Amino acid sequence: MYSKYSLLSDNFKSYYANAKYKPTGYAASYRSFLEEKRSRTGIRFLDSLHPNDILAIAYLNSIRKNKLSLVPIPVKRVSSLNSHNLESASQLRDNLRSSGLDSLKDSLSENVFAILKRETEHSRVPSFDRFYDLALAKYRLSSSPSSYTAESGGGVHELLMKAAMRSCSGEEMLSLAATKKYTNTRLRRAALYYLLEIYEECLHESPAYTLLLAANEKGRKYLSASRRNNDFSILTKPSASNDLSDRAKAQYLLLQRADNLYALCLEKCLPGAEYLRRSPTIL
Repeated sequence: MYSKYSLLSDNFKSYYANAKYKPTGYAASYRSFLEEKRSRTGIRFLDSLHPNDILAIAYLNSIRKNKLSLVPIPVKRVSSLNSHNLESASQLRDNLRSSGLDSLKDSLSENVFAILKRETEHSRVPSFDRFYDLALAKYRLSSSPSSYTAESGGGVHELLMKAAMRSCSGEEMLSLAATKKYTNTRLRRAALYYLLEIYEECLHESPAYTLLLAANEKGRKYLSASRRNNDFSILTKPSASNDLSDRAKAQYLLLQRADNLYALCLEKCLPGAEYLRRSPTIL
């Protein structure tokens, strides 16, 4: 772990970047790279290295690189559920779509399952099919753009356009477009970025504002102080977006698009900006 090619070293970062071994997305390709270079890196724990571990390593690297005063505390991931299965968020979503709500009962805590059940009964759960059916329609009507949205370069956009012309649903489009190089997960991200018009540079910008969802007494004091300092915009209502900086307004526009799309794709469709109009919860 602390060799020349330690996961937290600049040497390893440079070594990985120069290898250009990125066929399936960051976590999967990172692990594949480590497997391939096991002897050179000196790493001996790959059998137990999961995507969340790689994410943790990225956090540690960021703390070191930015010289943050954060103290990372590793917590062993254990299950207290009946099934003793620790399924990923992607697995849970797939199970929900393919087998229904009851299939998650042994994979979620009682309180989380109760919330999901309540939201499902009130039709406040989004339909994944609607997301990608809308993307299918946009790809069918599109042409090769002068600039690509995030993760759509390298032929991905054209691949999805071609699949859209042969498909009658978003899921069919994603299935036909999937290759060994471009996985279904990668294509889903590319389709959503295209649908929401999110470009690569947007993903690397620092936040220029935040949206207040809830606050207690301590939070209200912080909010009051931050307004006096005026160093970071905190929105408490949509009308305040008119006072944002140009960069913050551009980011807020992306939030509006995402909010409108989410409301449209709920089982029981809601008007646009429905969630953005809601007032923060003050405790």
